[in-house]
Amino acid sequence: MASLIGSTLALAISRLVSLTQNECMHFSRWCIAFTFIMPTRLQKTSQ
Repeated sequence: MASLIGSTLALAISRLVSLTQNECMHFSRWCIAFTFIMPTRLQKTSQ
């Protein structure tokens, strides 16, 4: 029973870690896109 709980916990932790890594990658990509898109948008509106 204890080994089952341990393996389930390990699986949950690994899932959580991979989710966090995916979120961080997605967030950094979004930040990069935002930094590239915003200046061009601002330039277009100011003209």
